[in-house]
Amino acid sequence: MTLYRDPKVKFGGMEVGGIRIGAMSHIDRDIVMALTVTKAKREPYKVQVLKPVAPKQAAEDKAKAGADALVARLAAAQDTAALDAVIADGKFSGQRAWLKQNRPELAQLVDDAVNAALARVGDGFPAEATAPCAQGEG
Repeated sequence: MTLYRDPKVKFGGMEVGGIRIGAMSHIDRDIVMALTVTKAKREPYKVQVLKPVAPKQAAEDKAKAGADALVARLAAAQDTAALDAVIADGKFSGQRAWLKQNRPELAQLVDDAVNAALARVGDGFPAEATAPCAQGEG
């Protein structure tokens, strides 16, 4: 349902404003009805069909894209110094902490990538010991 404020709505002969229905879902067609304006006067009022909108999944996609970017940064690190620079980056830690709190499945993906990168460059320490998250854990 779409509501809007109409400043022309009258009550007791005075324009006081009110809320009107602009569109509604679950109706087959636009509906025109007669609304009472005064005791003796009616005016047509039209309510339109509200077309369904696909649900937004942009936030979900954005979090997944962010996690994929973190994994790509880890994969691009070719030596211990480069990997340490990625892990020590405050933005990396902040994003990782956000994922841990809001999207644990994506946080696990990043943690696995950290551990794989550490094993690849020969450090061998688990991610928690090397990269504490921004909340002070670790």
